[in-house]
Amino acid sequence: MDGAEPLLVDVSMCTIAEGKIRVALNKGVVTPDDCIIDSQGRPTNDPRVFYADPPGAILPMGQHKGYALAMLTEVLAGAFTGGSCTRAWASTVAVVVPS
Repeated sequence: MDGAEPLLVDVSMCTIAEGKIRVALNKGVVTPDDCIIDSQGRPTNDPRVFYADPPGAILPMGQHKGYALAMLTEVLAGAFTGGSCTRAWASTVAVVVPS
């Protein structure tokens, strides 16, 4: 619609915002359960693990369904804006087409 304001939605498909992990790190406290994993995929509450080398990861909300929503969100955001995904070096996308 010409002249209409765009509808914007800014959400994360993660169980916790990275900013909250940084706050926990700076305060020296742990993160909530089931939010982050270490580089080997083991659950952890230690925010230092998220920023380690190799780094940990934030878990998606809704487990496998949340992962699918997050991946789709990243692909669409990159496609609609002409940008890339969260990690620009990760340029390979796997697409599964059911037969």
